[in-house]
Amino acid sequence: MTLAIRIHELVDAILLAGGGSSERLDRLDLHGRLDQEQLRGWAEVLAALPAVGVDSVSAIDALGDQVDLATAAAELVGQELRIQVSKFSSPTTAFCLTTDGIGAVFADYEVSSLVRQVWVACDFDRFKTESCRIDPWTDDASEAEAEDEEARVPDPRRLVKDFVGGRVPKSISPYLLTSGEPVPSKVFDKWKDLAVVRLLHSLVNEVISTGGEEVVITGTRPRKIESNLNSPYSAELFTAATEAARWVYASGRDVDTRFALFTYELSREWPDALNFKDGFAARGVLSLEAAKTAFRAHVQETSKDTLKSLGDLRKTLSEEVTKVVAQTRDLLGTMWRDFMIAATVFLGRIVLLGSDKPLSNPGPLRALLSGAVIFLVLSLFLSLRTNAKFMSISSASLSEWRRKLYGFMNDDDFNKLANVPLEESTREYKRVVRWVAAAYVVVIACLLWTAWGGNAKQSAGSLLGTLQGTAASTPPASVTSAASAASATAATAATAANGTISTQTPSAAFPRNTGLSTLPPASGKPNANGH
Repeated sequence: MTLAIRIHELVDAILLAGGGSSERLDRLDLHGRLDQEQLRGWAEVLAALPAVGVDSVSAIDALGDQVDLATAAAELVGQELRIQVSKFSSPTTAFCLTTDGIGAVFADYEVSSLVRQVWVACDFDRFKTESCRIDPWTDDASEAEAEDEEARVPDPRRLVKDFVGGRVPKSISPYLLTSGEPVPSKVFDKWKDLAVVRLLHSLVNEVISTGGEEVVITGTRPRKIESNLNSPYSAELFTAATEAARWVYASGRDVDTRFALFTYELSREWPDALNFKDGFAARGVLSLEAAKTAFRAHVQETSKDTLKSLGDLRKTLSEEVTKVVAQTRDLLGTMWRDFMIAATVFLGRIVLLGSDKPLSNPGPLRALLSGAVIFLVLSLFLSLRTNAKFMSISSASLSEWRRKLYGFMNDDDFNKLANVPLEESTREYKRVVRWVAAAYVVVIACLLWTAWGGNAKQSAGSLLGTLQGTAASTPPASVTSAASAASATAATAATAANGTISTQTPSAAFPRNTGLSTLPPASGKPNANGH
């Protein structure tokens, strides 16, 4: 037998003798008259202290004087004594020596929302709720660790208006049975009586007091119903309240929707002149079934909206990827256009290098080449800047989609559907940008070298001279014939041209120092040779 069980038996003996007790979380208060056997029992308890969950035991007589129970003195027999048992307490663990301790834990909604382990000093079938365990108090009892509050179901006080105070619990997790219903016991019955009231108060819209406690249910026909939530409570009422509260609060998302549907159906089903306690066992079950049916229809309608939203997301994503592809194509098109301009300028420079006439002033040509370089730089800069700005706006827009339009999707699904395809297309675009930038750098370097490099004119002239010398050393027959014909034609054209020029301007046709004899006299007389 554990020390806690022994104390529990001593408390029962005092109560059977007409005494009284009250228990709080931190102590147990007793008053009554003890016989010699009971005094010896308390002396044994004092000798075993301290123990798990019990810190100390003290007693005073009717005059308020301290009494030593350890001696079990005979003069204490039959005296009115007040005994106080101090217990260990923490926010997560409660030690209960009587069933009143169960009430102290679960009647206080602030305490019940935090407690995770309850040890009770009696023999019963242990059971478990959504947030805590209720076990017999053994020697290996220990303090429970705190758990994450975010895993708990929503606060009913957010949905139910409590105008009385202390009626609506902070959490219904301590009152939702998760284990199988145990064998009836004083501990379970005490907990169940508290749980029924807390669950029923969580399934109405308002709790008010107009002389007596009433509950209000709003819907097609708002109802103000007398609560009459006094024990005893039937098993059917407990089952109906548990199932309804579990469906409303502990079935996942859309708690507000499920609560509204259930209270709507409950107000529609509720008959007149029936208090809440007597009618909920039957009407609550019917209302729950109707609310489940309405919720399924709501989910199906929501599923349609969800599918439509996913279709819109796919369409929008396709448009965004198409825009990235279009940007890539436009960038390549701009590159080829710019390179055509650069090639035109470059070829013009090559033609001038191949001509026989030297450049008297290379400044304009250099300015033309430099202007082409500036044009390429500006074209590349503006194209990349415009595309980068567009992608920045698109990225910001994507975050807004995620927050406002697609909040129902988790991060993994949204990444697979939207982020990954966009990132892949953007990555391909950036790869093309690197190649395009490299090509621009090469073309710009060629233009700058052509404009500001070494004596390109001499190099080009030497190259042309070498090519001409090679051709003259071994001319083909066809080339030789063509050259002869071209020479004859050129001579004939030169003779005709000279005749024309001499007829019009003789002085120009025959220059002065030609080595010829003087002209014939104007009189026309023959010369010495007879001509």
